[in-house]
Amino acid sequence: SMEPVAAAESPGGAEATSEPPLAEGHREFMADQKGVTYEALLLPYLRGATRVTIVDPYIRLPHQGRNLVDLLALLAAAKDVADEIDVTLVTKAETGQYEQSHLLMLKDIQDSAATAGINFTVTWDETIHDRSIRADNGWTILLGRGLDIFQKGSGSQYDLAARRQEFRQVVAFGVTYINEGKG
Repeated sequence: SMEPVAAAESPGGAEATSEPPLAEGHREFMADQKGVTYEALLLPYLRGATRVTIVDPYIRLPHQGRNLVDLLALLAAAKDVADEIDVTLVTKAETGQYEQSHLLMLKDIQDSAATAGINFTVTWDETIHDRSIRADNGWTILLGRGLDIFQKGSGSQYDLAARRQEFRQVVAFGVTYINEGKG
């Protein structure tokens, strides 16, 4: 029996052919803007990468973990099923009463990512401040606020913004794209 698989093969594949060439430079986003997604903001610059390093000192709270999972899910959906991507998070360790829940969150993210071909590892660095994403395709993305660009939502699980980034309001932030020319 014929199974309808064509639509599932490549999410967003139809518009992928008409994407403009990627540009270097800086973009600023205003507070309360909507329509901003990791898919538009980050994914085009990460396509084709096999190693991605995310430097963000603050991936500690549940919503920050969910932001990271959103990005990992995009990377997993955009790659060939047979391929693997190595993603390293460089972040600060949580200490004190939240240390255990922080480690458990990152372990859960690691286990989940592994099921989709993402080899996710964490490197601890207490000295970092600037936030960036570096990919072995030659692109570096400097993220003023890291992945934490969205305002707090309503908290309702039935809020569309809880499911789709384009319905969320953003905080004011800037992003800079640099092509190191390795790709």
